[in-house]
Amino acid sequence: MTLREVGSGKEVCYTLVDSREANPATGRISSISPVGKALLDKMMGEEVHITVPRGTLHYIVEKVES
Repeated sequence: MTLREVGSGKEVCYTLVDSREANPATGRISSISPVGKALLDKMMGEEVHITVPRGTLHYIVEKVES
């Protein structure tokens, strides 16, 4: 899944995986993490707001791959 940060325009890529396969440093995030849960079932063009310990992340979904 490719996301674009609303404020900065920075592109971020994540792959949702099982918690045993997660490695945030490589963009592989658990589907049960706060970010993973927020991204489940999102479609291209949707805006996503995710609350994390350091604040709120704002993304627009650019691409969804299976």
